[in-house]
Amino acid sequence: MQLAISICLLRELPFGDTAVARHRPQLTDMEQERRLKDALQLHTVELAKYNVGKETLEAASQIEKWVSFLLYADRYDADRVR
Repeated sequence: MQLAISICLLRELPFGDTAVARHRPQLTDMEQERRLKDALQLHTVELAKYNVGKETLEAASQIEKWVSFLLYADRYDADRVR
């Protein structure tokens, strides 16, 4: 069976009641009562829950660096983004 992975980058906070920024919900086929864990992975990243500034970017985790890139790369030239 092939595995499809979906990564959803969210500006809104559907899980706003928790400080956790990354979630991995599981999909279920309600008619067949089967989870689709082996066929499809869904990952959500709530961008607004990351607060990485210039002064903390060096020590940031990989996901924090990616989120910073996705949110602010348009503000920098190509050399700065690298």
